[in-house]
Amino acid sequence: MVPLPLPSITRFKNVNPDQKVPTIGVDDYNLPESMVILEFLNDLFPEKNLLPKDPLKRAQIRFAIEFFTVKVAPIWFTYVLQSQDPQARQVYIDNMNTGLRRLNDLLLEQAPTGPYFLGDQYSIADIAMAPFILRSQLYNRLYMNDLQFEAVQQLPRLAEFLKGMTQRPSVQATMISEEDFIEVLSHIGVKKPERGTH
Repeated sequence: MVPLPLPSITRFKNVNPDQKVPTIGVDDYNLPESMVILEFLNDLFPEKNLLPKDPLKRAQIRFAIEFFTVKVAPIWFTYVLQSQDPQARQVYIDNMNTGLRRLNDLLLEQAPTGPYFLGDQYSIADIAMAPFILRSQLYNRLYMNDLQFEAVQQLPRLAEFLKGMTQRPSVQATMISEEDFIEVLSHIGVKKPERGTH
């Protein structure tokens, strides 16, 4: 989770004192944190079947999300904050390739093909990873001359997963616009991309 770097942050303190997104209102209670919200929604709408009934599969999904949020997502966040440092670029690329290769291993443990984490079944794993994947792809396109990670180019299961996740209509409908993405990053000191660099 990252602090909300927007002018409305003072008002948002009333919603979530930690000033982090997402937070949803349920009755008279503001429920914070992505995974808490996802599991709550799964319990609220069990017919959507976002978590398998098999306890081992559920544990594997939770492990994959934990791995992704602890080992992969921070690589991107760290680089965004250090992007003015030329040496940070290669560290970012190398670390992301390493993390994505391990993610590919986790994908193959579930199914030989996608398009989702569990194969053809959409789950909380896909929902939890999608926002980061979308932002990192958008960043690479806008700020890094459409950088493509070697791991994605070399590993068909990983590539299919990323494509399937990002092309899902519900994901596309909630994707941040380029303009808003650039604006949000500018609030944390990331220079706007120059014209012609993306």
